[in-house]
Amino acid sequence: MKIALIVGGLIVAYVIFNIFFSGKGKTRDESLLDLEKFLEGKLELIKGIENSFRLSFTFEGIALSFEDLEVQGFNDKVNKGFLKAKTVSSLNLTFSEKIAGQGTRSKMIIASDLEANPGQADIKINMPKYLQDLEVHTNDKVMVNRLFQDPRIINIFSEYKNFNLRGSPLMPLSVKEGVVHLEFYETDMMKPSIVALRKDIPSIEKILAKMSVLVKKIDALDRDDESPIKKMKR
Repeated sequence: MKIALIVGGLIVAYVIFNIFFSGKGKTRDESLLDLEKFLEGKLELIKGIENSFRLSFTFEGIALSFEDLEVQGFNDKVNKGFLKAKTVSSLNLTFSEKIAGQGTRSKMIIASDLEANPGQADIKINMPKYLQDLEVHTNDKVMVNRLFQDPRIINIFSEYKNFNLRGSPLMPLSVKEGVVHLEFYETDMMKPSIVALRKDIPSIEKILAKMSVLVKKIDALDRDDESPIKKMKR
């Protein structure tokens, strides 16, 4: 009797071990279908990009999309995610590492920076303390300063600030031609992570709530006549 109980216990332990430590989880396709169901959205292939998908959905009245892309990494192909939401603005707001006395390390050129609004040339961007090791690129310094007056916005950008293996700051959150972009990294060592999302689909709700705050704030500021970019469009 005792031997049978011991054997039975070993079998149960073996099964539990395999469930938790085999590393076997849901596939990428299964996770995308779970996300589609959870968000009540529509999943489709992205034309022209191999093995990549777009999920369109709404959250708090905001139209969003989540793109799961297959891209070439250093050695193998990896997956990255991009959460996007359109605002009513034409704002550009991106970040790169600030190098003291050497400009910025980023070689990305933003068209709106090259055609900067002359009326904002002397305006200084009041960067929040935790973001001061980042260089900001924008076509509307007035709006960005007003964004950073809101503690909620500062907290959102601060929460998503990462550091790479060299210790350099990275910011996955940006706005390009009025579209808010949040990049999901292919490793769970950085945030937000597409790997972590696949393990916990409901966790996207907290991310969407932050996205909603940012989108609504930008929309509210764009409706304000103080925005120089808006005045230029008249």
